[in-house]
Formats: sequence, structure tokens, C-alpha cells
Amino acid sequence: MTDPLTRRDFVLTAALAATAAAIGADAVFAGDVEKKGGLMSHAPSLDTALILSTKRRIELAMLPVMESAYGSGKITFGPAFRPELKTIEKVVSFYDYKATGISVLAAMAASGHARAVELIRNVLNTMEHYRTAIYNHDVEGYGRWTVPLRRLIFHAALAYQSLEGVLNAGEKEKFRLLLEQQVEAAIEHNKRFLPGVKDLYLTRVNNHTAIFMQGVYYAGKIFDRPEWSALTLEFAERFYASGHPDGYWEEHTNEQREGGPSLLYTPLTAGCLYDVLDGQHHPREKFIKAGNFYRSFLNYDNEHMPFADERSNAIKKWPCYGLALHSLTPQGRGYIAEVLRARDYTGNDPEELAVIYHELDLMQTGPCETQENRKDGENRLTLPLGVVRRNGWTAGISAVCALNRMVAADSDYALDQQTMVYLSHKDTGVVLTGFKSKKDPAFSTFRVGDDAYTVKTGTLEMGSGWAQAVLFYQTFTAGIRWDVRSVPKLTLTADTDREVVTTLPVTDLSRIRSKAPFAVVDLKGFSPYTQENAAPGVKAVRFSWKKQLEIEFALR
Repeated sequence: MTDPLTRRDFVLTAALAATAAAIGADAVFAGDVEKKGGLMSHAPSLDTALILSTKRRIELAMLPVMESAYGSGKITFGPAFRPELKTIEKVVSFYDYKATGISVLAAMAASGHARAVELIRNVLNTMEHYRTAIYNHDVEGYGRWTVPLRRLIFHAALAYQSLEGVLNAGEKEKFRLLLEQQVEAAIEHNKRFLPGVKDLYLTRVNNHTAIFMQGVYYAGKIFDRPEWSALTLEFAERFYASGHPDGYWEEHTNEQREGGPSLLYTPLTAGCLYDVLDGQHHPREKFIKAGNFYRSFLNYDNEHMPFADERSNAIKKWPCYGLALHSLTPQGRGYIAEVLRARDYTGNDPEELAVIYHELDLMQTGPCETQENRKDGENRLTLPLGVVRRNGWTAGISAVCALNRMVAADSDYALDQQTMVYLSHKDTGVVLTGFKSKKDPAFSTFRVGDDAYTVKTGTLEMGSGWAQAVLFYQTFTAGIRWDVRSVPKLTLTADTDREVVTTLPVTDLSRIRSKAPFAVVDLKGFSPYTQENAAPGVKAVRFSWKKQLEIEFALR
């Protein structure tokens, strides 16, 4: 296996920097792109020039966001820092997630950027405070803090390697002490990465485990601790093998693998595995499938479709983790090229910038083709979860089991699989959002009395421009059919004589055409991350019907 550390271009050399400057931070190469609907279509190739210009843009964007977080030199955060977050989320945001920008600052500092050097010292002092006064100490509003750093281990190791030749002895010691403390804590936190366990999807390993794995692996390489790297490399092989054959790594599932994917979190796991297992030089089937799966469940505007994510309602448009694995296919390279060019990096979170900066070094270059979410067709998983694209429309359909209510009923980070349809159009955007909630049946696509969640996995059939699903509830069986024509039609059925209530989170009421009356309702939003799970309200339409309901959706 090629050592990943030899593949990382930590610092732009003077020649490469000059090339990037000549290209320009916002370069778009003649003939590469065609503006379409506010986005750029695929480029003929993903090349080194685009990668270098993106690095330059990230460096320009990183400095002000790190200045905002750490420029004052304060080693703690005050009451005004992200007040909406839970205490645990505040601590990890300040000391872990935002501090990851140190890896990009280090590349800049190593090439002579004076302010980057000053900011690195500030971040290093913050890291030292975490090591000596936060970790294994009482934190107000939380208790004894024993949560290891997760994302910073990796980026601190990268920063150390970039700066090793210019750090003084005291600064090197701060890095070493932090990483020795946190790597050992991470190994224990992850139960020494579960030696010998093969069916890891049943053990609740997740994206956190993958990020720890990547950090410990790199720390071992950079700090000459081969036992750390060997431990995590062996685990990575087992983690990869335990992934679903469709190319995702479940966060909540059962022996029958009914849990389904997370569009937000699967890329974190897949991207870390791709890095540690050197997917750039040794492509593997599940890495290719991970990219195919992810792109297939994006709408035309590259946004997530929440109905297909068991953990999140995020419609995140700009990926960071796992971006490099898309480079293994021409369709994936087309996706990367468009995303890199279209993204405005100004004001982005330091972690996102730092991850993309690293992933740029893990990409294959080569010709591009149009990605899956821009072409008519049908895509589905082995589970009854699919997408139909026709006439500019993207229609989503699900008949998955509401498994999170059984295996993670009390976890804020496992939402209820209750919203079974999605709809958007390439010109006018999202119509049915696919938003879901936690312990709130008001969001459910089907509800008869208190029966609002599927109790087992249903079925899905798909054909040219249509999809049809059967869903199993406790007291009734329901059906969904999409006919995706110029005016798509959604048909819902239920084999009960009782009244069925259907609620559809929606963006634009003017699109809805139905003979059945409906009410407009405001639902309470839900976020796993915030105090009291507060989130913006969700607009929805609500139908009450029996036997069959038909709804059409106009373009305008």
C-alpha cells in the first residue's frame, strides 16, 4: 500500500503557488463549463490546475474564519459563542471542530505567511488549555469531560508535520503531549477498535469511529508510533468489509440491515476509510458504490434529499468529507469539478475547509461525465428507497421500516423514518422537502389514529418514469405511486375504512393540485444539536382522506 503521507502536498512550493496565482482564485477555464440554472455543468476533466486553484481559494477563506475564532488569543469561549447549541456541542465546536483549521494554517505558515504563524500559536495555546483544564475536568453544564478530541487529532498531526522544521522545542512538546493524551484516550473510547469483531454494523460504530480511526492512523505515522497506525489500519479493513454492499455504512441498523443510509454521515465514514486504505491508488468496489449512491440521492441542485437520511434533515449542498472518492469515476469527477468551481468558500466552517484541502490531495484526475442526479432515470437501493427523474423532476419514494423507533428510540441523533416522499424540480427547486422529526407523528406521510410509523420493511417496484411502493403499518397497509410526467402525480392508498391523515412538508403551496381539500399547518421543527432541540418551524399541507388520494404538482 502506498503510504498516504507521501501523497500529501503539505505546502505549495513557490512554483506551484505561482501557477495557482496565474490561474487565479476564481478561475474558470474556457470551454470547461456551461452555465445552466445557476450551476455549472460538468467539466471535460478534473485536473491539477483546478485542484491548485481550489487550494488557493481555501487558504484565502481560512484566514478570516480562524481569525474570528482564535484571533483574540482567548483560550476559552464566552456566553455569546453559539448560544443555540447544547453544552457538549459548544465544547467540541470550539476546541475540536473549529481548531481543525490549524492544518491549513500550517501549510500557509510553512510557506512564510506571518499571520498564519501567529494564529497557529493561538490555536496551540487553546489546545494546551483543553489538555490541561478541560479534558478529565468538570465542565459547567456537562460534568466530568472525558470526551476525546475527535477531528482535531488528525489535523493537529498534519499541522505538526508541516511545521516540524520550524517549531521550537516547547511548541513541539505541546503537540506531542496533546496527541499522546488524546490518541490513547481515543483508543480506549473506541474500545481499542473492537479487535476481532467483524459485523461492525451491529456494534454502533459510526462516523465518529471512522474519524477517530483516521486521526490515530496519521498520528501514528507522523509521531513514529507504528502501533497506533497498525491498530487502525487493521480496523479499517474490518470496517470496510462490514459496510453495506450498496456502498454505505449504517449508523443505526439491525441484523437484517433495515436501517438505511445517512446522506450527511455516510460520506464521513466512507471518506476516512478511503484515505486510510489509500483508495486513490487502490480503488475498491464499495468506494465506487459510495459515490454512486450519494450522487443518486442528490437533487438537480446537488442538495440532499432528507427523506433518504435516517439521521438528519440537512439539505447540505457542499460536501467535504468523502469528496475525493468521487474521483474514481468520470461521473464523480464531473460532480467534483462542478462543486469545486461553484462553491463560495468565504465564511465556510474551518473544518469543512480543512477537510476539502486535504481531500484535494487524495483525488484521481481525469475526464468527466454528467453525474447521475443530472440525468433522467431511476435509482434505488436494495432497501425500498428510490428516486425517479423525468422532465426536470426528481421524485423520491420510501417504504423503509421506521427502525430508529425500535433501536434508538431515545436518541436525538436517530430521527424517525416517517416521511416517505420527496419532490423537486431543476428550475424551481424543492417542492416536498422530505423533512422528518423525532417522536412527533404530525410529520408522518400516513397516519391512522396513533398508527403513524411503518413496522417492517416494505416493497418497491420501479419502471420508466414511475415507482410504486407498499408500506406496512401496525393496523393497515399503504401504497405510494409516483408517475413522473410533465405534471407529476402522487397517488396514496390505504386498505382501511378509517380516515387517513397525510402531512407533506412543503415549500410552495401554489404547486399543489388536488380535488381533495387540504389545510396548511405549521409543524414544530427538530434539531439534534440545539438546546431543547429547537429548530425553525416547518410548513406543511395536511389531507384527510379514505382509500385513495391523488395529488398533482404544477411547475408554475
